[in-house]
Amino acid sequence: MKIVKTFSDVLKIHIEPVSILIILGTSDFTSTLQKSQRQLLSYGLITAKKVWKKKDVPTYKMWLNEMITTLHLEKIQFFLKSRKSQFNKVWLPLICYLNRNS
Repeated sequence: MKIVKTFSDVLKIHIEPVSILIILGTSDFTSTLQKSQRQLLSYGLITAKKVWKKKDVPTYKMWLNEMITTLHLEKIQFFLKSRKSQFNKVWLPLICYLNRNS
């Protein structure tokens, strides 16, 4: 699954695409992650489920575009709450990944 591979690259750790993680968003493995890593992974998996519910056959590009939209909305929310450092903890790995691969 390309989304899980992307998160392995983003978080610089190996993530096994096990069904419990994909379906429930959690597994024994996620308990070893930092809170900010779990949050980003959770955002990504929830976004994937959202994309999969659309009529069109979901693509990796659709998911990535939705993640970018989510990132922008989350940035506004975090900044309005004066939580810039928390935003960076959660989202900076994805931003760096996107900058490297654009």
